[in-house]
Amino acid sequence: MFELVYHDGSSNTTFQQRYQLDVSYFKPGGPILLLQGAEIIPGLEAEPIDEFDFYDDTIELNGIAAGIEHRFFGTSFPPGFDGSKASYAPLTLENVLTDTVALVELIRANVSGAEHSPVFVQSVLPVLSEMLMVVPMSNAYYDISSAAATKIKSAMRSFEECSASGNCNTTLDLGLCDPQPNATGYQNMYGAVLDLYKRIPQFSYPIGANLPANAFQQLINLTEAANTTSEVLRAPIQVANWAMANLSQCVNYTTGNATGGLEAARSGSFGWVQCNYFMTNQYSIGANNMLPPNDASGRVEICEIPEWAGPRVNWTNEEWIQWYGFSNEQLSQEQRMVFIGGQQDPIAGISLPDLPESPDRQAPRSIVAPGGAHTGDMMGQMIAPKGLSVNLDTIRNTKLQYLKDWVQSYHMNESNSTSTELGRKDKLYFELFAWVDDFRAAPKFN
Repeated sequence: MFELVYHDGSSNTTFQQRYQLDVSYFKPGGPILLLQGAEIIPGLEAEPIDEFDFYDDTIELNGIAAGIEHRFFGTSFPPGFDGSKASYAPLTLENVLTDTVALVELIRANVSGAEHSPVFVQSVLPVLSEMLMVVPMSNAYYDISSAAATKIKSAMRSFEECSASGNCNTTLDLGLCDPQPNATGYQNMYGAVLDLYKRIPQFSYPIGANLPANAFQQLINLTEAANTTSEVLRAPIQVANWAMANLSQCVNYTTGNATGGLEAARSGSFGWVQCNYFMTNQYSIGANNMLPPNDASGRVEICEIPEWAGPRVNWTNEEWIQWYGFSNEQLSQEQRMVFIGGQQDPIAGISLPDLPESPDRQAPRSIVAPGGAHTGDMMGQMIAPKGLSVNLDTIRNTKLQYLKDWVQSYHMNESNSTSTELGRKDKLYFELFAWVDDFRAAPKFN
């Protein structure tokens, strides 16, 4: 589709933005189930809509499945883009949200019977969790195995000490393949292992992807069986290298998975987003955690290119919360919003809004998905067939029941259901699906 580079009326220049649309199961009056694409390089190539649970739900709800590629990712770049600061100017939160508005308007204008279809959006927005991610991972580990968590806590503090003093080569025997790391190499490895302890539960799914299937449980098993500090610290590298049972051979510590390659491929566009929209506590680890504390009380620089730093770069977390409209008080006033957080996911599970429980099915709600990894609840049956995971089946069904309730409510009140605005600053989503009645209003922020 041809999308405006700027939605504020300052320019008529357009670019081609990729989207997906499947109307195979649609019947007039059925809902539009829309996936807002994530900030990843492959774009929609990595996010075909038939791999998401929303696609499965269209079958039962007689709905439309749609997905839009995030601007400045995948192939959705404006003409003349050269990676400069000036060329990133159109990459704003307001423009991203209004891209979605435009897609919904396109669907409603071109799909017969969809003119008044209710719209449900499912997306991942990391900024809410970044401001609150100051108590990462401890509960995820202790809830599975207190013994393993205690071993990791002790081992990581020993690793921190020897990497700082430069004598890990004499105090640890990790069984690493040659060439052996020098003092700087061990410092880098400490950072990589710290990262793996966060990412293995975060990206542990019932199917293999970047990590083997059920990687978190395999890490727990290896840790519980470990007899020395070195064996404990070796465990996450083994899991990252898909070598859980291979204790006799050396561990290759230079592979991408072991040195940070678990993170989804990013581009300069993601750096721009970090510099302009991410919180300062993204990489903080507070005191009394399983992992050693890391800058929890001060600033953590996340903007790697200072000249890209936005006007809010020095804001406090409290200022960010007010700007985004993410306070518990503000969110609790909304309707038809469900936040899903995986129990094992430090990105979402730690930072779910503290919303009051209510019997009203229209009230906002936070739900922790037992054993859930990052965005795991969004997996469709093409990726994770029904019956593969009881926990996954349960959370998918819970979301479907909410959709059914909301569709029914919509049709009961269709005559006066056109007042809610998409894009107000209290209408952002992360691991969230929500009913949005009217997509015509452009987003506005203070």
